[in-house]
Amino acid sequence: MADEVLRANALVKRWGDANEESFELRVPRVTIRSGERWAVMGVSGCGKSTLLAILSLVLPPTEANEYVILS
Repeated sequence: MADEVLRANALVKRWGDANEESFELRVPRVTIRSGERWAVMGVSGCGKSTLLAILSLVLPPTEANEYVILS
């Protein structure tokens, strides 16, 4: 089995507030191992780009129990 390069648990990203439309992305667990290939699929607006932005450190998660980048 390949080595882990990223591990995250209980990721949450929230957009908006009580006065406007809001969006919440919840990801229970993500583990990415060296050499793996991933496909992120879903309908428009479901959070694919938000997830990729969080995993690539472009956006911070609103909450996370664990977010570890390993070398």
